[in-house]
Amino acid sequence: KFFMNFKFTAISRLQKVYNVELALKALEAAEYQILGDITAKDIADGHREKTLSLLWQIIYKFRAPRFNAAAKTIQKFWRCKMLMVV
Repeated sequence: KFFMNFKFTAISRLQKVYNVELALKALEAAEYQILGDITAKDIADGHREKTLSLLWQIIYKFRAPRFNAAAKTIQKFWRCKMLMVV
């Protein structure tokens, strides 16, 4: 349903902005808060800093729980090793 509204093979700037707006609205509908005053026009126009900021926010949102779980596992491992040495 979400992809049905996209303009595939978006050639014009207007179509690109429209597609990015749909994606940003989908993130907002999923209660995802985008920080840094990032707009669809910024992304469609190729603003590097804002595009990278958005990508890192998305990566952090969906990967942070896995990183936290891995960090806790490593901490437990090292704590067990320290107890065995002492």
